[in-house]
Amino acid sequence: MILSNATDLRVPVLSAVVTGDSGYPDYVTEYQDIVVAKQSTAAIENSDSLVFYVYPTTTISRNISGSKQLVKYGTGRLVLSGAKTYTGNTTIDAGTLELQGTGLGSGTYNGTITNNGTLILSPTTSQTLAGNISGSGSIHTLNNLTLSGNNTFTGDLSCSVKYLGNPVQLDLTNSNAAGNGNIIITGYSDYTRSSLNFSGFAGIPLKNNIICKGPCSITSYGTEDSYLSGGLMFAQLGIGNSSPDITFSNAQTSGNFTILSPISSVAPQTTSIRFYGGTVNLNSSNIFVNSGVIYIRGVNT
Repeated sequence: MILSNATDLRVPVLSAVVTGDSGYPDYVTEYQDIVVAKQSTAAIENSDSLVFYVYPTTTISRNISGSKQLVKYGTGRLVLSGAKTYTGNTTIDAGTLELQGTGLGSGTYNGTITNNGTLILSPTTSQTLAGNISGSGSIHTLNNLTLSGNNTFTGDLSCSVKYLGNPVQLDLTNSNAAGNGNIIITGYSDYTRSSLNFSGFAGIPLKNNIICKGPCSITSYGTEDSYLSGGLMFAQLGIGNSSPDITFSNAQTSGNFTILSPISSVAPQTTSIRFYGGTVNLNSSNIFVNSGVIYIRGVNT
């Protein structure tokens, strides 16, 4: 069955969903509320706005399609595990929205996202968010994520491995893609390290503070000079108490990779800092390692 509505489709989800697939509940309001059952596998056609009220945690496995927006209200956690091919915008007014399955737009989503809560991306495939992202909320991904919008969100952007042997890659295609918060990269081991990849942004530095937890890699790509101007710090252990370890690599076909910010480790464990590839300029940056080794390979200054 496909649920559709010419105006708003408002879905108030309580701690236990009690109605079935069909019809309206007894307490229909002027908004024509529809309660969606957890166990339902019927698709939802989002012909206008699809609004979820969630408390405290609910999973919806239905497929959601259509051209209008999706709005999530309430402090609870909403997990969408079905296909999400709707093309409208997405708003998180509060609480947590977790996207599983094939992610948004079956992997590529062009809509704008207003996030004033927490967005968790846990898809089975890589996800690309091409639209602009705003708001005060944070974004956390457990699989490969590419951000290419002109983003202004102020919460943290973080990534971490979900399974041993499944490294996570965060790709930024412009200097504003990571918004204005911290970038937090969490790895597990040298074979399951999280990575941050970015292209040269026509000389515009990537300004975010970068915090590495456990083994992490930072790599510059493209044909233009690339810069890091935020603070770089090894703050904590990674998953499984893995020691801090960071690798900087210049994989550009031309141009230099310049680090304008200090690099420091405050972790008590042994820390390794490695430089590989083409030219990596430290440009008077201070490097502080509490305990560990600094490796320099390739053409570095």
